[in-house]
This record gives sequence, structure tokens and C-alpha cells, in this order.
Amino acid sequence: MGRLANCKSPRFSQFAIRMAIKQLNIDLSEAQTEQFTSLNDLFTRKLKPDARPLAPEPAILSPVDGTLSAIGKVQNHRHINIKGHDYTIESLFGEYHNFSAPFTKGDFALYYLAPHNYHRVHAPLSGTLTHMLSVPGQLFSVNENLAPKDVFSRNERVIALFDVPGGQMAVIFVGAFLVGSIHTHWAGAVCPDPSSPKITRHNYKLNEHSYQRGNELGHFQFGSSILVLFSENLVEWQAQLPIDKAVKMGESHGNFLGKSS
Repeated sequence: MGRLANCKSPRFSQFAIRMAIKQLNIDLSEAQTEQFTSLNDLFTRKLKPDARPLAPEPAILSPVDGTLSAIGKVQNHRHINIKGHDYTIESLFGEYHNFSAPFTKGDFALYYLAPHNYHRVHAPLSGTLTHMLSVPGQLFSVNENLAPKDVFSRNERVIALFDVPGGQMAVIFVGAFLVGSIHTHWAGAVCPDPSSPKITRHNYKLNEHSYQRGNELGHFQFGSSILVLFSENLVEWQAQLPIDKAVKMGESHGNFLGKSS
């Protein structure tokens, strides 16, 4: 499927692009261009510069266009509940569970990206990248009607850790059915074609990769989920949030309690 999605043969790709736009009801009115060379070129399209205004500070931004699936505080110093399924913070980090400690008393938000959504991921807060962890796993669907109950601790994922003012933030890219390629701004394809070597862990030097809120962090090539974790006392969520409703990148979902960037 990856080879088909990257195929640039005009005869195949243009037919596939037209079918995808029609069948998935993809809105191109905000895209920088409506001319694409492959299916993945369509799925990873960029938007016009003014398409997603950012809520003013101290707002915590939605990192993606998609559906806000779950949001809240970590319970009992280690548990989060997603659609009735309980996860430990350690299980989300897999073999790198020793990196999970800062988030055991913090907050979380989960976003689902459907195939028709804009697939690029942006920074909810300003921060400096410290580590990237690639956790091997399966590629089950993350659609709540199809996913196994422990999908977010079983699927392949890339965990980006950031220092933010007053604490830490984790942005977890979760792979899914047909989504085995996760791209980051700083390392390119982290989970590439099976024949290519995979990056498993990388530490970054101080200020080597700093991002302002709203900056692009990476993208999926079809759609999947983004899980964001914050350390303790960084977040105050809004009282009324659009759970299971469509959201757009740049919207405010709460206030940042740390020092302004």
C-alpha cells in the first residue's frame, strides 16, 4: 500500500487522487495547491498560510485537524482512560517506560485523524526537543469501532519529548492500519519502509531543535492518532470541550499555566 500511495505514474496516481477526493470527501479549499503527484502528496498537503489562525497565549493549541477523542488528568499517578479502556503511562512508552515518570501526575489529550483530515501535526506549546523514541508495534486500526482495547500501547509509535517552560511535554505519533510511515520535522521518516533501517532512539542537544507553538512537528501519510502528555501543573483544561467533535489545529483547548514562551 505504501508503494501504491507513493506511485507517481500519472495514469495511476491521477485516477487514485480523484477517487480519494471523491470517496473521502476531502476539502481542498484551504490547500496551498490542488495539483498532486501521488496519493501521499494529497494526504500530506499543506494549507494556506492563513488557514489556521492560532489562539493567543496562554492557550494550549489543538495540534491537528481531527476529532478530540479524550482529554483529562492522569489518575492515581499513572492511569489514563480512553473510551472506557485503561492505560498506564508506562505502557504507552513501551520499552522506554523510564521516560514516562514526568507525566504520571499530569494531563493528556488524544486526537484522531481520519483519512480526509489535514495530516500535519503542530506544536501545542513552544518547546525544545530533547528525545525521540521509536517504539515498534502493530498497525491495528485506531478507529474506535475497529481498534483492540489496548491499541495505543500495542501499535507502532514515535514519542517526541520536549522541555517546555516549567515542565515537559510528550507528543506521541501513533501508527495505524496502512500508516506505517511516521515523519518528523527533525529526522524525516522514522518508521519507514520495512526494508529501510529504523531509528529507535535519539537524544538531542540543548536548543538543537526548538519549536514555537503552532510550528509543524511532522506528519502521517494517511491518518492516525496523536496523544499529547503534559507534566504536572502545566495545564488547565477548558470546562466545556468538544469531545467526539471535529477540531482544527490552532484552536484553544485550555490554558498553559507555566511561564509564557
